[in-house]
Amino acid sequence: PQEAIDIMDVYLKRMGETAKAHRGVILKGQGDGSLFLYQKKDSREAVLATVRTLKEFHWMNTQRREHGEDYMGMHAGIALAHGTVGVIGQLKEFDSWGEAANLGRRLEQEAKGKGDILINATLYEAVKGIVHAEPINDGQPVEMKGMVQQLVYRVMSVKDTPDNVTGVEKGAPLHARFDGYRDEAGRQEEAFLKIP
Repeated sequence: PQEAIDIMDVYLKRMGETAKAHRGVILKGQGDGSLFLYQKKDSREAVLATVRTLKEFHWMNTQRREHGEDYMGMHAGIALAHGTVGVIGQLKEFDSWGEAANLGRRLEQEAKGKGDILINATLYEAVKGIVHAEPINDGQPVEMKGMVQQLVYRVMSVKDTPDNVTGVEKGAPLHARFDGYRDEAGRQEEAFLKIP
């Protein structure tokens, strides 16, 4: 329907601008999601861009709620791992494959909470100076389809980020109660957005 197209258009425009501001690009859309690409040296920027994206989603949901429209959930998985990017095959499309893309997708699938940002342990080590994060699964390695078991962290807040660079406030907590969300069956659910 046209409404879904309009929502995705706004989403991709805003998220593309956010990724670009943090030295990343949208590699491709995948259904109702997107695959973003950052270089290893920009690991910090990848996390900050994702936090900022959640902030954008909070703004969009506030607007939707004011117009009586449904809440749109968002969650993310970010992996720092080896991968390959390039053009391959007859379609000649730029793409990414390998551990980075696969692990990012598995982390996204593991992020069951609305607004969760899950990261792998390698990325956590690279960004622990700027975020507060907690291990999931009681600190035990997580089993994900086609992956070696590994520790996974949930980003809880941004530690030390200058406003004028990222648009994310210093110490901004990533949990904010969003009342009034109903699932497809009409049941009331507690929903948490990660940016107030």
